[in-house]
This record gives sequence, C-alpha cells and structure tokens, in this order.
Amino acid sequence: MSMITITLGRYFAGRFVFRRSRLCSIFMLLVLVDYIEMSGDVRAGRSFRITVAKRLCSRTQLLERMMPFCI
Repeated sequence: MSMITITLGRYFAGRFVFRRSRLCSIFMLLVLVDYIEMSGDVRAGRSFRITVAKRLCSRTQLLERMMPFCI
C-alpha cells in the first residue's frame, strides 16, 4: 500500500470516529434531559415501563432527524 492510501484511510477514519462521537454525545445529552423530565412523570403516578417506552420511541425519532446534521 502506498503512503497516500494509508494517510487518506487514517484521515477518513478519524473524521468518522469524531462525527460518531459527536452524535453519541448529543444523543446522551438528550437522554439525560429526557430522564430528568421522565422522573416527574413517574412521580405523578404513571407506570415506569410505559413512560420509558414512550420516551425511547420519541428519542429514536429525534436521533433519526438529527443524524444528517451530525454526520
């Protein structure tokens, strides 16, 4: 393999990892904020499982809309 191929491969790998880590960090921040909101719903008497399932479904939709901007 030539030096250009190795350098270009490292460049693309670095960009890929950086963008994926940015996407994951934004997603984890959204999950943390959502967890804080969810704790209020659980205290109001709603079932924990139903609340978590509803929140996770909405977060995956948000992640799908957010992905083009992060990657």
